[in-house]
Amino acid sequence: MKIFLIGYRGTGKTTTAKLLSELLGFSFIDTDQGIEERIGASIRELVEEKGWESFRTMEQSFLFGLEHTDNAVIATGGGIVLDPANRLFLRENGMVFRLCADMETLLSRIGADPGSDSSRPSLTGQEPEDEIRAVCEQREPFYSQTAHHQIDTTQQTPQQVALIIKRRIENGG
Repeated sequence: MKIFLIGYRGTGKTTTAKLLSELLGFSFIDTDQGIEERIGASIRELVEEKGWESFRTMEQSFLFGLEHTDNAVIATGGGIVLDPANRLFLRENGMVFRLCADMETLLSRIGADPGSDSSRPSLTGQEPEDEIRAVCEQREPFYSQTAHHQIDTTQQTPQQVALIIKRRIENGG
């Protein structure tokens, strides 16, 4: 079984995935970290050098390479849902949980993440709140059509979210 966590930056995908993998005894995979390890550079460096299209190609290659992986909790990059083939792969190859949070929470979490600015390039060049609003609006239909389940993480800790997901899995989805 593969469990995919999708959603915008700051929703808690990576932290929740680590905790959930421990609860389930599954392996933990972060697609962004996997790509960075594969190329030996940060996503920001890759995008600055080769552009977003190159990153999206690598992201899809990494995702499709997980086809035969079993018993894993996978935290995906926020934009993985932009490609229709990725959305189909996610839905057909695992249980997909979309994590979301309100604007204030996203701004707070992203601002508190010391590695966020250095490793994640701006998507729009706009101020953080404007970027979050624009990108979330663009991706909303893709997140909705990809996810089997949605969990609002605004008022919940990653531990609480991991337990909610575990219970849903144990109850058959």
